[in-house]
Amino acid sequence: MPDLDPRLARLDAQEVDDLIHSIHIPPRPSLLADLQQEIDRPDPNLRTLARVVEKDVALSGAFLKTVNSALYHRARKAETVEAALTGLGLNQVSLLAGGFLVRQSFHSDRYELSGFWETSTRRSVAMAYLARELRAGSPDLARSFGLFADLGIPMLMERFGDYGETLRLAHCSMHAPFTEVEDGRHRTNHAVIGALLARNWKLPDDVVLAISLHHDYTAFASDQAPLSVRRLIALGAISDIIIQHYMGLALSADMHRAGPLALDELGVGSDELDDLNSAVHDIFNQDA
Repeated sequence: MPDLDPRLARLDAQEVDDLIHSIHIPPRPSLLADLQQEIDRPDPNLRTLARVVEKDVALSGAFLKTVNSALYHRARKAETVEAALTGLGLNQVSLLAGGFLVRQSFHSDRYELSGFWETSTRRSVAMAYLARELRAGSPDLARSFGLFADLGIPMLMERFGDYGETLRLAHCSMHAPFTEVEDGRHRTNHAVIGALLARNWKLPDDVVLAISLHHDYTAFASDQAPLSVRRLIALGAISDIIIQHYMGLALSADMHRAGPLALDELGVGSDELDDLNSAVHDIFNQDA
């Protein structure tokens, strides 16, 4: 597996254990483990996979809704879970299931997370579309990264009572990088914690590494990350810019830093960005 963020790599085993115990990281759902067990068989059975998915009514509904959405361009609407799974790659099934199940694993008595999930879902949809349109890697990996990238945020919100103020400062900081603001106030950041979650949930290596580096834009100009990881980070940044435009928000300081680098990484010009922006907004409106 590629190394995580160097700050995480420097922690010894005891420090990692202390970090995991001080910040609640949800365990990998058993249903996802059951799916992966079947997928890992020499000859996985589609009907068995469908039965595993059908154990969870919410997961079944989410699969049907996603597969029947505009993003998949299916000629015929799937009416059963087995039909929805037909034509999907095995890795795609696993990644989609992980995305659906992650919401069920996060609960907060202190914060309303609906806005967070809405943004994460939009990022995953936008990234899958952009990956396909720009031929910039696997849409499935892009979707998974989009959903998991910021999952360290709700975990840190639960751990630190003043983390909301940290987010405000990080979004506005014109000089210090986003994660540097977090590190200065809490000795850790959401990229490191999100990467720990992704690793514990056995997400693909590229997704884990991209999460750990997704606010470290020096990755674009070095051999610190392979092309596939750099592209995930770039797709995530462009997706966040598109989302901020969609929500009528001023572009954050972090996106001002990331935008030009991400566009250059993917070879996207300003005119093409305008077209992509409009196309993704149309998808958001269709799924609203």
